[in-house]
Amino acid sequence: MSSRVLVIDQGGQSTRACVVSAAGVVERSARRSVATQRAAGRVEHDANEVVLSVLDCVDELLSDSSAPDSSPSEIAGVGLATQRSSLLAWDRDTLQPLTPILSWQDCRGSEALSKLELDVAQIRTTTGLHPSPHYGASKYSWLQKLDDRVIDAGNRGVLRMGPISSYLTARLTDERTSYVDHTNAQRTLLWNVALRDWDADLLRLFDVSRESLPPCGPCLGPLGWVKRSGRAIPLLAVTGDQSAALYANGTPDPEVAYLNLGTGAFLQRMHANRAPAGLLTSVSALPSDGRSSVWEGAINGAGAALAVESERLGIDAMESRLDTALRNLDEEPPLFLNGVAGLGSPYWDASFQSEYLVDDKSSPMARLIAVAESIVFAVAVNLELMELHGGAVESVEATGGLARSEPLLARLATLIDRPVVRRTNPEATARGLAFLTTVATESSEEESIDTATEGAWIANDREQITACACPGIQDRYRRWRNAVESRIR
Repeated sequence: MSSRVLVIDQGGQSTRACVVSAAGVVERSARRSVATQRAAGRVEHDANEVVLSVLDCVDELLSDSSAPDSSPSEIAGVGLATQRSSLLAWDRDTLQPLTPILSWQDCRGSEALSKLELDVAQIRTTTGLHPSPHYGASKYSWLQKLDDRVIDAGNRGVLRMGPISSYLTARLTDERTSYVDHTNAQRTLLWNVALRDWDADLLRLFDVSRESLPPCGPCLGPLGWVKRSGRAIPLLAVTGDQSAALYANGTPDPEVAYLNLGTGAFLQRMHANRAPAGLLTSVSALPSDGRSSVWEGAINGAGAALAVESERLGIDAMESRLDTALRNLDEEPPLFLNGVAGLGSPYWDASFQSEYLVDDKSSPMARLIAVAESIVFAVAVNLELMELHGGAVESVEATGGLARSEPLLARLATLIDRPVVRRTNPEATARGLAFLTTVATESSEEESIDTATEGAWIANDREQITACACPGIQDRYRRWRNAVESRIR
């Protein structure tokens, strides 16, 4: 295939769109920042701002007549990836948003969730997930009961609620397609993994109207036509950001753990069986690959924790200063119990409060290193659980914005005593989405992946990170783990 694809990665900090060749090369890109509003457990984005950011990025790439893909036929399809648990409500007829986008980090449903009598084991069996306010169910329930515009739209029969992917699909396509793909539907905590559809018992439990939710279907389309800048291009793939990142270098290897370090950190591994308690069982964007289960560890406070704490500590230019400190700071860091956006796997405590275990002599940079190490420690505890129940992995492959920090990955390599590799191109979500979109241009989801595409995609851009001399890190990990576990008992 010589055709390119255009992919849209809508994230918590920005929207990024890329034109990617059939060999996985990012040829051009456009980016727009997206604002985040935080207050008292609520984390939101303006829905119209997000839509405009997407359309602006697409128009910028499609309107560049000097680019090598200036012919409409040269872009074979569009792909869309979004934050999996971010959601909103909108008017089904006008497509006008009724609410802001409630971020996956938003935990306004915590109190309502805590009052329900939940059969955790049954919910894990049904959905693959651990009950958490980060997922959609409690937030949908909150909106239907407490948001006046949502209540009014429900009474008038025009209410639509769904993941942000569903809203953007409707806004992007000429057909105003109402649809939710399997990877995003699962993150609502209302989706039955076996049935591949909304679960009637969970809808009743959370008091969510089935009529308000979009119909479910596979990640690969076609799902409608994107008509912008005088072009009409089929939308061929819609999936979650981490689900796309898993395919950044073609079909994933079950002997590798894939770590995407962004606002949150997500450790994924393909496996034929369901994940053990503590980990999530996610669905693959390509179930026909024969290993449809994905074991997943979710660390909510990765880049988000560094951003929040650097601002609180008064540290400017955090990324460059952190790398310098990780390499050179002689002071032993304290411990940081990381509850930014709630404690994720394998402990699952949404109300966990962050805390430094520190004396008054620790400098701000030492405390920031403690935040960075808390991310490494959380990755390590999830990897231990994966290996205990699924066998040892050969390596950890790191992508995402924080993977640019070599000293951070070096600490991880030292702690886990496994090779840690990264790709020189960190755009995991965009590349994985481009792979899935390229597959969709060649075959239906039920067919195998074209071997020529697979071979062309896997570029030789692996860089192994060398473990570092990091005195005391094993002891700090042991003390951190003991402190976290003692807090949640």
